[in-house]
Amino acid sequence: MSARRCSFRQHPEDSPCPSVAFYLLELASSTGRECELCLCREHVHKAWTWGQQVLAERFPSTPEKLRSIRLMKLSKAALKRKKAPSCTEERRASPRLRALFEVAYLFGQSLTFTQALDVSHSGIAFRSRSRFAIGTQLTLKLLPNIPFSTSSIPVETIVRRADGKIVAVQFSFNTDDDRLRLMSFLAHSDMLSRN
Repeated sequence: MSARRCSFRQHPEDSPCPSVAFYLLELASSTGRECELCLCREHVHKAWTWGQQVLAERFPSTPEKLRSIRLMKLSKAALKRKKAPSCTEERRASPRLRALFEVAYLFGQSLTFTQALDVSHSGIAFRSRSRFAIGTQLTLKLLPNIPFSTSSIPVETIVRRADGKIVAVQFSFNTDDDRLRLMSFLAHSDMLSRN
């Protein structure tokens, strides 16, 4: 079976990117329309804007606004080729991958730095001895594992699980820019384990 190719195009009249696809994206619009496309590692950071463009091209008769993207590594996605559930069904937004970066958060008067355990495009889990109430809003700073880097990515989250050992939170995006910033961070080759 031949490898799937990236479908990214800078302009509608351009030919698709010839690179081998690494990610499968499942797009869902605000009206419930769904479609899929493939992207390579180089273009995954453009998933949101490209997804909106694809929706506009595929459904020209109705104005479609992109509501969510489910992003999967293509090798794993092939094992899960089931009909996508409707937008009203509960589902995990994307599979989790092992994280290779740290997170920091301020809780009470303490600033805590800890190791992220796993991450997806819908949430993150990390080690913590703090017991948060479910529903607590928590601002995290994702710290790239780049030597001497002083940059960080702030993300708003909501605590979904906290047992005194591990905290699992769901991302809460205020703007599309916040979502794109996170996707760009996670697309960096040193942020996630590819094994």
